[in-house]
Amino acid sequence: MNPDQKSLKKELIRKLYEGTASKEELAEIFLWLARHETDQELLDELKQFISRNQYHPAEHEFEKQQQWERLLDQLETEPKGKTARHLTGNFSLMKVAAVVSILFTLAVYFFAKDQKSEQEVPVAAVATITKSTEAGQKTTIFLPDGSSVMLNSESSITYPEYFNDTLRQVTLSGEAFFEVRKDTSRAFEILSGELTTRVLGTSFNLRNRAAEQEIRVALVSGKVAVEMASAGGREILPGQEMVVHRHNGQFEVRSFDHEYTCAWKDGILYFRDTRFEKVIERLQSWYGVNIQVIGKPKQPIYYSGKYVNENLENVLHGIGFI
Repeated sequence: MNPDQKSLKKELIRKLYEGTASKEELAEIFLWLARHETDQELLDELKQFISRNQYHPAEHEFEKQQQWERLLDQLETEPKGKTARHLTGNFSLMKVAAVVSILFTLAVYFFAKDQKSEQEVPVAAVATITKSTEAGQKTTIFLPDGSSVMLNSESSITYPEYFNDTLRQVTLSGEAFFEVRKDTSRAFEILSGELTTRVLGTSFNLRNRAAEQEIRVALVSGKVAVEMASAGGREILPGQEMVVHRHNGQFEVRSFDHEYTCAWKDGILYFRDTRFEKVIERLQSWYGVNIQVIGKPKQPIYYSGKYVNENLENVLHGIGFI
């Protein structure tokens, strides 16, 4: 082997060890090793190169380290100073076996390096989307998996541009009605303050407004698991509502009136024994207006009423006859 060839082969071996050799260079090395004229000088060269560049693998790569050590052991036992062309019998067979071993070991190592390099390529962060409504607004949003969410007024939802392979997770503030597309391989999770609601495919109403003392999850169909960070959780069934009390973190499960709880999503403004102050708050949020009340009633006033897609003037006229 002339000096130029020797220098070139050393450079190729170095690239192979570092995992920077191209596919073309890898093929050249393999062909070079497999040629009939491959001799003891090459084996010695490989042995010296590997010895000088001790490989220190991670724990999970222990098997590859063993392969390198076996290769070194083989090369240590090879006779020196002779070539394959001048040897016969068992030693020639041993040399062929050693070359095959080198080919196999380097192929495994190169593949592992290539795989590791691919795995280390940074993955771009998934963009998040936030949709919100002002007072007097409602909107329906379709999520990446086809699920739909109807946001009530003064509410917001945040979700990724696309869901991953194991979980569909969104964050809600305010109130929304969810119709979750069934996907048994990926649970659907809603984070809302300290509350976490997990489902596979179902429809339910979730109300969590910072100004209110109760958080409510009302299940229309399917099954959900509701969990509070401070108080554990449980599953609820269709027709059941979980009510979480903010002041102590405790919760209770009870039945609910579907028409009353979910009326808002159908454009129905529903009052049932609602305190007058709460009625005004609801009207301001529903219509996006500011209402000034002159004077205060001498005693608490409660109001019940139902308005289907009604304008504010007619609602105020009805309330005026309390």
